[in-house]
Amino acid sequence: MIKKNKASHLLLLVFSRLINLSVSFKSYAQQKTDCESIDSLVRIIDDNPDPLNILRTASVYRLSRCGMPAIAAVLPLLSDSSEATRRRAYAVISTVLVKLNASAPDYENTPQVGKKTEAIKKENGSFDPEKEPLANKGSIEKWEKWVEKNK
Repeated sequence: MIKKNKASHLLLLVFSRLINLSVSFKSYAQQKTDCESIDSLVRIIDDNPDPLNILRTASVYRLSRCGMPAIAAVLPLLSDSSEATRRRAYAVISTVLVKLNASAPDYENTPQVGKKTEAIKKENGSFDPEKEPLANKGSIEKWEKWVEKNK
């Protein structure tokens, strides 16, 4: 009985890993399609939060792969009345910054990349999604200028 449970558990684990791999290895064409529909992804940024991380949604994950165009698209959401929306928009910005500062995917979590990313955030007024939009106005304006400069 114990061996059956271990075997079925192992089979379930292997199956779930295969599903995760198939989801994470999206084709280039699908990623390109995601980035062509940035406006749609921005409109649904609050839909279907990830149960393991409520501030992440499918839209946040997909936008995070689209680079600078995604940052430009989510900037207006930094002024949204919903704190969750502001957090999701800032998560897209933060993730894209890490990817832009990393020279290769293997290096995304190195201290240098983190320092560069934090320096850019600080340079742009250290936006705080917990604050009301009016309190972040200066930071939002800096982000808008930064995006224009770095397009």
